[in-house]
Amino acid sequence: MKKAIFLDRDGTINFDSEKYIRTLQDFRLFPYTAEALEKFYKAGFELIIITNQSGIGRGYFSEEIFHQMNHLMLGELAKRNVRILDIRFCPHLPESQCDCRKPKPSHVLQAAWDHDIDLSQSWFIGDSQKDIQTGYNARCKTALVLSGIRKIDPETIAGWGIRPDLIEMNLLTAAETIINLEKNQ
Repeated sequence: MKKAIFLDRDGTINFDSEKYIRTLQDFRLFPYTAEALEKFYKAGFELIIITNQSGIGRGYFSEEIFHQMNHLMLGELAKRNVRILDIRFCPHLPESQCDCRKPKPSHVLQAAWDHDIDLSQSWFIGDSQKDIQTGYNARCKTALVLSGIRKIDPETIAGWGIRPDLIEMNLLTAAETIINLEKNQ
């Protein structure tokens, strides 16, 4: 079985916005994203994106625009020979109670099944409590990155029922730490 890095998108891989990432012009990777994902990829991790995109359900942007953003991202990452194995998304509103919306782990579990991923050797990285809950619910190790638009302080994290295994400033520092942890196991 393979190991994977499951990634939230907005706030983890790319800049986020309180008003949602609605257009191709709004979509911008963090300057360190390609380097971080290249490190994971070279360390033998499969890369899978799991993202809630309720902006589709709210009518802020279309599913077609969402796919164009992903195409743009994949093109940028390909320049570094980084391949994203899969992208799974939930287009529904939070109140829809669907099975595919994080923190429910259905997308992670299905991707693991489809791609022969060992969840116990995998990580879920995101910028919110919901991402940490998703990883925990899927029985992955978890890393919280502080690069999102919500400022999360230690007191807030201490109040969470489920805490991340790792807290890092951004995806690049998370990649460096996780790869070092893997080497020392």
